[in-house]
Amino acid sequence: MLKQIGIPTELGSLLAAEDRKSPLWIVGGAIRDHLLGRRSHDIDFVTSSDAIALARTVADKLSADVYILDRERGAGRVLIDTAGSQRRTYDFSQMRGETIEADLQARDFTINALAIRISVPNVMVDPCGGLQHLRDGILDLCDANAIAQDPIRALRAIRIATEFSLKLSPELISVLRGSVALDVTSRERVRDEIFNIFGLLNPVPALRLMVDFGFMHEIIQYSYSQNTDLFQQLVARDPMQDAIRTVQHLYTIFELLSSEIDLESAAQATLGLLTWTLGRYRLGVQEYLLEEVSQNRNRRALTLFAAFLHQIVSPIRKRSDPDNSNQTSIPKQHEIMRTIGEDLRLSRNELTTFDRWLDGINELDQSTENFPETNLFSYRFFRQTGDSGVGVVLSMLALELSKQIEPPSPEDWSSKIELARSLLVAWFDQYESIVDPENLIDGDDVIEVLRINPGPDIGQIIESVREEQVLGELATRSQALEFIKHRFGS
Repeated sequence: MLKQIGIPTELGSLLAAEDRKSPLWIVGGAIRDHLLGRRSHDIDFVTSSDAIALARTVADKLSADVYILDRERGAGRVLIDTAGSQRRTYDFSQMRGETIEADLQARDFTINALAIRISVPNVMVDPCGGLQHLRDGILDLCDANAIAQDPIRALRAIRIATEFSLKLSPELISVLRGSVALDVTSRERVRDEIFNIFGLLNPVPALRLMVDFGFMHEIIQYSYSQNTDLFQQLVARDPMQDAIRTVQHLYTIFELLSSEIDLESAAQATLGLLTWTLGRYRLGVQEYLLEEVSQNRNRRALTLFAAFLHQIVSPIRKRSDPDNSNQTSIPKQHEIMRTIGEDLRLSRNELTTFDRWLDGINELDQSTENFPETNLFSYRFFRQTGDSGVGVVLSMLALELSKQIEPPSPEDWSSKIELARSLLVAWFDQYESIVDPENLIDGDDVIEVLRINPGPDIGQIIESVREEQVLGELATRSQALEFIKHRFGS
């Protein structure tokens, strides 16, 4: 069974030798995944001896990296990069309690409270009835106080139930509807669970549960703690359903541009036009979405989260203004989204991605109905959005589908699809000529030809040259020098 769970032979031999010295168990998710017929890349071990020393021994054996997760409690991690850039994680922790049964009973959910000893792989330790719950498709707590002891388990319950298509037990539902103190949980852990949810194949069912139990409101309210009036306006609008609908549309677009097409969806007039027009970029889009922006957080999850937040913080109107003719004096969307991002401890790179995403959405939203599908427009768009641009293009289509229940008019939708096509052509097919053309001249050339001092004007002049390149007016260094001489010589 060890091999089926995903333990290579050389590691299995080492672990068997360690188990003869002191009992060693595989616990939790790897066993659950094996029983469900899923491949697990993260395996947890519990030992009654020194877990950190064992992690170091395993790392030395596999020529891998080792990290100390918790020195006080005794927990270490071994990371292995395998073929295809697939990372395997082996976590080793000190047994909590006097027995393995006591250790398992202190865990979160019964389906995670399973263990197999290395030397007796055909005997399952199951003190909480997790095997039967797996058979019945039920998610239940190991202990009624499990969430009170660690509130982040509330979000984890929603994610696991969605990922494995499990029903929440009545007891678990009762706990989730009670008081869950997410505000005392570190924002980093809240962030990680949120991104685990947005990282699901389809996060929409989990988001609906998050909203139904009030967790999403609570998380957003925490970020708004310095502006209670703003949060009250948010509650009055209750934009959560609009936000979920946008994520649903964006998820559908991602799926239509995946390697496997949903023929039923693609047969619909609106989605069919998208599939046939943009389908040639399927591979490029998938590679783009899987790029990591920060550790364990990729563009797919971040784009879904940005689209969700955009609908949450879209202009909030005065409650006393029934015709919505005037907006309240509120921080700009950039500031609100950045406040939420900073509260959730997003990296600087992720916050920049948010800013560029919102810049791009506003740019496309403010364009006229006759979109300027020109090379210069594409150049300026990606100059503004950078690596966020492709995500912006796909989000624009999702937001268009979310504006109303009925599909958009064929004319409006065709113009949006054509705009998306022209931008994706620039990014995937004409990157070096439109998105990032080679500099024909540099600042020293500008200073020498125009006999001017260094300053911000030089950057603007070089940018003018690049735009002329994109338009096809300049192709060589000599042409660029003549251009700046005539355009800026005076």
